[in-house]
Amino acid sequence: MGISLLNIWGRSDAADKMGKKNLWVLGVVITASLTLL
Repeated sequence: MGISLLNIWGRSDAADKMGKKNLWVLGVVITASLTLL
């Protein structure tokens, strides 16, 4: 677990931004789905 956390923290800034964007898109999709329901 600790090793994987260090690997995540050691990632490049670009990969970190891409991950955050993916989380943001996922949040938007979930929000849209709940709104449509």
